[in-house]
Amino acid sequence: MGRSFTAIAIAILALGLVCFAEPWAANLTLTDGGYTLDLTFGRLDGALDLLDSTDDVMAIPPPSGSYAYFEIDDPANPYVTMLYGDFRPDDGDSALWIAHFFSSSPLLNASWDPALLPPGDFHIGAHYPLEDVAEWVNMKSVASLDYSPGMLLDIVHEPGGYHPEDSPVLTNWH
Repeated sequence: MGRSFTAIAIAILALGLVCFAEPWAANLTLTDGGYTLDLTFGRLDGALDLLDSTDDVMAIPPPSGSYAYFEIDDPANPYVTMLYGDFRPDDGDSALWIAHFFSSSPLLNASWDPALLPPGDFHIGAHYPLEDVAEWVNMKSVASLDYSPGMLLDIVHEPGGYHPEDSPVLTNWH
């Protein structure tokens, strides 16, 4: 009886998270000592996982100097691979954003405002291409992450939360 009630309560909570989810946006500020670049990520009702020309902001790399973007792999738009703003559907599923920052600086920093992150779990991790994240950082507990050039940043939002001992579970990414 107690387990049935618990299962029903969890189902109602999960349904409430999906039905009453609020659109949101957050900035990821990337610095290398000389340049400061902002990327925006978030979730919106009606946004798409792939390129969404009404919500996403396409990036064009500068001819020289540091630049940053979120990667996108959309088979319908193979020539669009970089976004300054990447918005995903606000559908209750987890989401993954992958940030690239090209710089000649020996140390890079990513920062954000934990107070502006909406409900759910947010984790960030740095890794080299073709490798997994070695250590996930809770974005609501700290406001920045130092990392090395050539590394990518993975940001995971899990609206329903998960157990801290688990690696982030990805169900909705491109």
